[in-house]
Amino acid sequence: MEFCTVQDLEENLSQAALIQLSDDRAQGVQEEVCREVIAQASELIIGHLAGRYSDLSALKPTPLLKRIALDICAYYLYSRRNKGNIDNIRKRYEEALKELDYIKLGQLSPPAQEPAAPVEYRTNKRRSQRLFPDDIWERF
Repeated sequence: MEFCTVQDLEENLSQAALIQLSDDRAQGVQEEVCREVIAQASELIIGHLAGRYSDLSALKPTPLLKRIALDICAYYLYSRRNKGNIDNIRKRYEEALKELDYIKLGQLSPPAQEPAAPVEYRTNKRRSQRLFPDDIWERF
């Protein structure tokens, strides 16, 4: 699943910037490079959200996740070239990662996503099979 497209990258960064960041062969925008960066960003997003959502195949590219993916892609593209001052891009990347953590913790929810069902832990141990007997617990 991809959370943004090459066209989204062109609209977000401008075609001139995207050519400069992706063009290794002096042929214009290299869609292969862009698709690789998009795949890396999508994998990072899915990796962060794996514990929060039970069915990752049902994740939808909401505007929030699209913006996060675009910020991550921009950081990867600028890092790839390592040109100029990318502090602003780095800050946006770090904010995108924080937002992914907020989503994972349930503090932020992209619309139309269904969180995983809470995990219930059960044990087959009886009261008499406790690790510490009652007399030890009474000493504390």
